[in-house]
Amino acid sequence: MSILDFIRPKWKNSSEKVRLEAIDTLQDLKIINKIALTDPSYTVRSKAVEKVTDQATLAEIAQHDRSLSVREKAISLLRYEKVLTKIALTAKNPTLRSAATRKLSDAVVLMKILRKEQDGNIRGLIIAKISDQKHLAYIAMNDPYEESRRMAVYKLTDQDALAELAINGPSEITQREAVNQITDAGVLDYIAQNSSIGSTKQAVDVQLKRLEYSNSCALCGKTLLSRQEMLEMCHQNGIMIAWAAKPQMEIGMKNVTGWRDIYRELGIESPEKAALLNSFYKDWGRQECTSCASIWCNRCIDGGLERAFGDNATPCSCHESVSKQLEEFAKTDDDFALDDDEEEYEE
Repeated sequence: MSILDFIRPKWKNSSEKVRLEAIDTLQDLKIINKIALTDPSYTVRSKAVEKVTDQATLAEIAQHDRSLSVREKAISLLRYEKVLTKIALTAKNPTLRSAATRKLSDAVVLMKILRKEQDGNIRGLIIAKISDQKHLAYIAMNDPYEESRRMAVYKLTDQDALAELAINGPSEITQREAVNQITDAGVLDYIAQNSSIGSTKQAVDVQLKRLEYSNSCALCGKTLLSRQEMLEMCHQNGIMIAWAAKPQMEIGMKNVTGWRDIYRELGIESPEKAALLNSFYKDWGRQECTSCASIWCNRCIDGGLERAFGDNATPCSCHESVSKQLEEFAKTDDDFALDDDEEEYEE
């Protein structure tokens, strides 16, 4: 303890603990800004940032503080879109780029970031935030990464854009996933007549049969959500899941993959959102039978995400999962496995 501490204000005390306590009682915003900018302890600066309201001060901290956690907290409070865009485009640390991207909503800005961004988690976050059909169609047709194209296809509803992807998409995986999103039988017939890809034609046959199914669970009778409806309901409630081959979501400082892991981690951060996710998951019609034309909800199949092991029920004796059927003929495609560079990137 310094002898000067007896005459200094508490926010200048040599003790970090005293300075932290002083922040709770401080009302002078200029002093709070000064602490957030200059205190030698990142713990003190972080606490002070929580009380900063001046956007210029937050912008300075978000871009230049020497602590990653302090910069991230400042970004979370920042409203200057130009500064957030700059951080999203230029910050070397992906945690900071991700924090800035989460604050942005303009589709044109997000597309600009997507074209430059190489981190798979941030790319997934961006696509989860985009709803404009033209932008999604562009990503699905032109993005260099299969995983990103698939995420975009899952959010597309424009039947013309899906038909174009089904016939002229950049890979057979993209073409099949586009077929799986089409709900117009006439469009599917057109694709079958104009596509030269065998697996795409097979996907059309499966999708036509799928359209004949009831949208109610064969066991409990509840009206089911489609995959796309479930994804949109998640996004509308702030559950920003990116869904390609597997669902993934950035929670806190981690990228979490898989429904049950997302549910568990989300439950720690936001029990309300975890409960919503579980309700959407239960109403999703994930399993289908191509023999008896039955479809079942996850409530009946595995009981929901709160079940630790997710034991699957066998709903009918003739059950054959459409997803498994698609996986089998997908294994014969040359583009089913990503090349080495893309595979390393996606992981």
